[in-house]
Amino acid sequence: FKGCQNQFFNPGSSSFETEVSEFISIHNSTQHSYEYFESNVNVLCELIKKHTCTVDNFNALTRQFPKTTKSTSKKICQMKLILMEFLENQNLYIALPQAIKEIQNNNFKLSIVFSQCFLYAMTEEWSKIFQKNPNCIRNLIALIRHMGQMYDGFINYLLKAISYKTFRLKRDDDADKYTLLYTQVYIALCVQNADASSLLMFLVDSLYGLHIKCLLVFEQLIIAWPGILEIYDPSQSDNILHTTIKILLLNFKNLHHEPYNKIQRKIQQSIVCGYKIPEEGKDVDSLLSRILLHAKNDPSLEVFLSVILLARRENPAWVMNKLINQGFLALLQDTWNNYQISTDKTAKSALLKTIKLCINVLSATSRTIDELNKDKVTMIIHVLKKILSNSESGPDLQETIISALIQLSRQQFDIVADVVMSWSPNFLPSELLINRLKRLITRNTKLFWNCKLKYDFEQGSVNKDNIELDNVEWSAEQQEEARKKVEMTSEVVFDKEKLQDYEDNANKYWDSFYGIHQNKFFKDRHWLFTEFPELAPNYDAPESVHNNKLDNPSNESNQTEQFQSCSIFEIGCGVGNAIIPILQFNINPKLKLYGSDFSVKAIDILKEHRQFDPQRAEVFVLDATDKDWNVPFEENSLDIIILIFVLSAINPDKMQHVANQIYKYLKPGGVIVFRDYGRYDLAQLRFKHGRCLQDNFYVRGDGTRAYFFTQDEIRKLFTTAGLIEQQNLVDRRLQVNRCRLLTMYRVWIQAKYRKPL
Repeated sequence: FKGCQNQFFNPGSSSFETEVSEFISIHNSTQHSYEYFESNVNVLCELIKKHTCTVDNFNALTRQFPKTTKSTSKKICQMKLILMEFLENQNLYIALPQAIKEIQNNNFKLSIVFSQCFLYAMTEEWSKIFQKNPNCIRNLIALIRHMGQMYDGFINYLLKAISYKTFRLKRDDDADKYTLLYTQVYIALCVQNADASSLLMFLVDSLYGLHIKCLLVFEQLIIAWPGILEIYDPSQSDNILHTTIKILLLNFKNLHHEPYNKIQRKIQQSIVCGYKIPEEGKDVDSLLSRILLHAKNDPSLEVFLSVILLARRENPAWVMNKLINQGFLALLQDTWNNYQISTDKTAKSALLKTIKLCINVLSATSRTIDELNKDKVTMIIHVLKKILSNSESGPDLQETIISALIQLSRQQFDIVADVVMSWSPNFLPSELLINRLKRLITRNTKLFWNCKLKYDFEQGSVNKDNIELDNVEWSAEQQEEARKKVEMTSEVVFDKEKLQDYEDNANKYWDSFYGIHQNKFFKDRHWLFTEFPELAPNYDAPESVHNNKLDNPSNESNQTEQFQSCSIFEIGCGVGNAIIPILQFNINPKLKLYGSDFSVKAIDILKEHRQFDPQRAEVFVLDATDKDWNVPFEENSLDIIILIFVLSAINPDKMQHVANQIYKYLKPGGVIVFRDYGRYDLAQLRFKHGRCLQDNFYVRGDGTRAYFFTQDEIRKLFTTAGLIEQQNLVDRRLQVNRCRLLTMYRVWIQAKYRKPL
């Protein structure tokens, strides 16, 4: 047959009919094996492609087939021809629905026949896409499963076809590009169908035939591992698994030319896949026990941890049970003992890394423990405390353990407080740990007075001599004391001329302020994305202590749609402490950012900032109290207006006008985000007698002004303008300076208002 095949493609052949006749004569004189049947189909397809045959004339050209010839060959050729036509200038996603419709019109049986057709299309089309983008395998699997739901038997026959195709491939470059695709599809389908036996047998057969490279098996088996672990039954799959592992080990001898670290990685990968054949005579009752046998002789524990990390994704409860019941804590303790007695710096570093990984796995999986198994948490905490109390546990390991303790049980306040107090003055904990501690501090007084931590979002730095508490409630006595202090400094001593000077020359005072301080006085406001996530919806900011979700459900759905056009305008942008972070972290290419300030100096400084992007942002001078705004956008056009510590610098008599203008330029459904000084804030209580301009409105020594709001005042301003309240809260914080023995209460008003649709 192979000898005759060449003459079919002889350039001297006269016509397609002649070649088909020659093909049929050979076809009728040959036994119809599966391999021969597949070759017939391929030969016919090549003939069709050679003569650019179409669907319309194909039936006439194949009438020479005798009635005894299997009609399946003809049908598969027809279906492949249909796909080839559709795939000529289109991709597989577009071609398949059209081809299916055409095939249905011809009343083909769509289980076995279409599987062959699909495999052809996948090989021809998808392998090209796959080489450029390996992640497209997920799309292919989704498409295959969709086809399986439409046609009975499609997936099972496709698996058989893939297996058959794979084992027929030769060891050359052309075969390799299809091998990875076939293997990925096969493994993914087996795992999703919980068919571990078929998967393992496929891998064993592939390795015996050397059709799949050793490293490829490691990688694909690791991908499938959680699914296999879930359904693994030693009594049924033990021999297959052992056979697979033996072949993997034998193939390591082919890796000697690669760098040592790569070989070690592949060895570890193979171990993760389940290999460690126990010593002869050892009784092994489960796959995990087999791995543990190896782990007991391996102080690094990396083998066992790798399995746990992989399995955790699929069955965390199962993992937690194995951690506690199969000696994991004892192994952790042994590793710590080896760390203590080791004198080799490299070895100690590796052991420390492993211990930290152990603890992270423990804390991550402990979240699945139910109320009936709290004793398991106690066991873990006991081991961690024992390590923690040792003098050799440095700050780095202590941080890992504290993070785990916080995750394991939020009631371990005494433990956390004692450890934090013992930290070296040179140790700077991570932001993640600081945020966790902040949340704990708000719930426990002892931890509050013993911690040396404060994370200041305004400054973006860690200050170990301070702490900061969110949502601190004031007592009635504190409220009364603050009221009296404000009352004592509320007398207005300025004459009318001076009051008018502060009003008329407000922009000059701010010009002078920015001329002195440039852009170094205020820090960039990265906390904006925590309190107002709509300013950078794709940025993973720390969680706010407030509920920042808007009540309007349509807004939430809009936020989930990525990269819609968005226009943001900041009133009183200053030197860009909000605009610059938004440009950094809002990745929306359709964002248009505007900023205004009535200080010419501030706008000039902002434009010179190295991170200012004039393509995405436009800034200009504007006095928000002017009757008419000269702005580069239309009315009813803005999605978001930012008003951060700006309204307080405006004369209270003009605030309502600013709110009305905001309403005019917001689009229906647009929102204003607001944050400013609250009544009895520390800054208000610090004003001395003679600085008051009118009730709760003060002037600083540099001529700049500040007003201190209540919730009701903010509500009245914006609702009078026609906006709908979405959020209006008082943010009270307590800051404690341990060195100076000072307690400082900060009060801010935070609000969101929406323009009606």
